[in-house]
Amino acid sequence: MHELDGNRTRFFPLKRFEVLDRSTGRRDPIYAPDHWRGELSHRDLIWIADPDGDYRVQITFDVFPLRRDPVRQRDGLVESIVAGVEEQGLAQPVATMREGDRALIEAASDTGDGFHVFRLFRLWSRDDVYFVGQLGLEYGSRLADRPRTQDLIDLFRPQILRAEPPADLPLVDRLPPPKPDSRFNFRDLKPVEPYGFMQLRVPEYWESEEDDEGHVAYFDPDEAALTLFVNYVVILRFPNNGGELHRKVDMTAREEEDRGVRLRRIKWMVSDSTHDRAMWAIVDLVMDAERADTPEFRELVGIVNDEVRRMRIGMPPASAEACAEPRRRA
Repeated sequence: MHELDGNRTRFFPLKRFEVLDRSTGRRDPIYAPDHWRGELSHRDLIWIADPDGDYRVQITFDVFPLRRDPVRQRDGLVESIVAGVEEQGLAQPVATMREGDRALIEAASDTGDGFHVFRLFRLWSRDDVYFVGQLGLEYGSRLADRPRTQDLIDLFRPQILRAEPPADLPLVDRLPPPKPDSRFNFRDLKPVEPYGFMQLRVPEYWESEEDDEGHVAYFDPDEAALTLFVNYVVILRFPNNGGELHRKVDMTAREEEDRGVRLRRIKWMVSDSTHDRAMWAIVDLVMDAERADTPEFRELVGIVNDEVRRMRIGMPPASAEACAEPRRRA
């Protein structure tokens, strides 16, 4: 028997991994076999994985504003999760437990591509927030009945049951609904995926465009000077960073003139590195300088600032060349 900080397994010596959520700076521990390592998914989610490719595990949280009837909110989320699992068509029977405003959902599925996945969803509320935590353990189909696989499920299940979720809601979810007669509605947001590997939210009514060089922008169709530009630069592939995950966000503002119109440009430089790449995500919000200090536009800057700091940045396409070469080890 192997044990570390109260976590036990029959087959594997253990190590405490700290998974950094680079959008909040929060570090969450996962106890896993000591020879596993961290890896980045396409959607900027961190897995702890067996280097042989047999197993990988992930614990994530979704955060929602708590509604007036948390039991009804729980039931709606449970129905949505169960429907999503059963929709795959390869799921084994789903076990659900409900108590008060809490619930647990457990399911195992054959993904159809040589892998199985064990999922455990934990739903509960705290203060004015409702949480959905998810444990996902993927493993090769040939390992489904192995004692080591059950040993890993028994190792990871208690970890999500005692995990502390993130406490902060996005800024826009803490604001009241927009006024019906408001000219600008910056509080109703939609997810967008610039370049296919990033994800953030922008006002729902904004449109998007891509220029001849492939640069992406989101804009107010009725306000020519209100545009959000998103770009990126890959610095290194497979950087020699000791396996550290890093994110740092710098925000600056300046005024400029374009065709006689005074503009204010708010720029976010997001330095983001993982085990696989180091890069910059560059986000510019450009607006009419005369509107920039009005309450609505100051609120927009706050919303965009919060969304940029929470944005998901996954793996850039292989066609995006790095502008530097990794330093060679001595």
